[in-house]
Amino acid sequence: MYGPNDLQTNTGETLQDTTQVLSGYLDALVLRTAGSIQEMQMLAKQNRMSIINAMSDLEHPTQALADLATLKEHFGRLNDLHILYMGEGNSTAAALTLGISKLPGIKLTLLTPEGYGLPQEVLEQSQLFTRQHGAYIEQYHTLDMLPKNVDVVYTTRWQTTGSTKADSHWREMFKPFSVTLAIMDQVSKSSGTIFMHDLPAVRGEDVVSEVLDGPQSIAFHQAHNKLFGAMAVLEWCVVGYDTTGESF
Repeated sequence: MYGPNDLQTNTGETLQDTTQVLSGYLDALVLRTAGSIQEMQMLAKQNRMSIINAMSDLEHPTQALADLATLKEHFGRLNDLHILYMGEGNSTAAALTLGISKLPGIKLTLLTPEGYGLPQEVLEQSQLFTRQHGAYIEQYHTLDMLPKNVDVVYTTRWQTTGSTKADSHWREMFKPFSVTLAIMDQVSKSSGTIFMHDLPAVRGEDVVSEVLDGPQSIAFHQAHNKLFGAMAVLEWCVVGYDTTGESF
C-alpha cells in the first residue's frame, strides 16, 4: 500500500516515469484519491498494468458495482426499481447515476441541495445512456419533489473524504436532505422500502441512527458486498474473461 508520500513523485520524479516503473512490478494498481481523475487516465497510458478507480474526485465506480449487486441480491432484479438518492451529487452519486443509466426500466430520482448537484457532464452523459437503454433519471433541488413509493432510499456522507466546501454555512443547506424516520415514512411503499448508505455515515447529519440501525437498513450488508465487488473487479482486470463470461 502506497500513501501520498511513499512514491518518488514526492522527490521530483514525473508521474509518467513512476508509472513505467510500477507497471514493471504490478498487475494492477488500485487508486483511491480526492484528486483529479486525469491522473488515473495518465497512469492508464501503458499496456502492462491495470488501473482501478477505487474513488476519484468525479466517480466511485467500485462502489456502484457493489450497490447494484446488493440491489440485485435483495430484490432479485434491477428493472422496475425506483431509487431515491438524497444528498450531495458526489463521486458515489455520479457512479450510481452512470451505472443505472445503462439499465432498462430502472428509475433514479436525485434530490440534491442547490449548487451541490451532479456535475453537468455526468448529467449529460447519463441522459445519453438513458435514451439508449430505457432508464429514467431526474434531479431536483427541493423536497417538494420528494417521490412516493420508492424501493430504495440512498444517501452518503455530506462531506467526501479529502474535500472541502467553500460556503461555511453549507450544513444549513444540507439539513433538509437528512434521511430521518419522517422521510422514510413519506417515501416508503407498503411492500417494503430499504435504506442504503455507502458508509461511513455521520449519524445525525446525513442519516439518523434510527434509520441506519433500523429494520429497513441494509447498509452494513451493502458494505460487506464491497469486498466481493472489489474481488470481481480485480479478477476481471488481472485474469480476464472470454466472450462466454468465463474466466481464463
